[in-house]
Amino acid sequence: MNEMVKILQDMNTADEIFKQLNIAVSMPEIAEIIDSLDENMAKLVLKKFVYARGQ
Repeated sequence: MNEMVKILQDMNTADEIFKQLNIAVSMPEIAEIIDSLDENMAKLVLKKFVYARGQ
C-alpha cells in the first residue's frame, strides 16, 4: 500500500512541475526547474509532457 501512495504522490508532484514548466517564461527559469529534478521525477515529467502532446 505504501508503494501506491508513493506513486500517487510522485504523479501529483510531476503534475505540479509540468504546470510550472508550462507557465515559465524564460529559459533560465526552465533550466533551474529541470536541474532541480532527480532522474525518476524527470522521467515522470517527460512522460506527462509526451502524453499531453498526444492529446
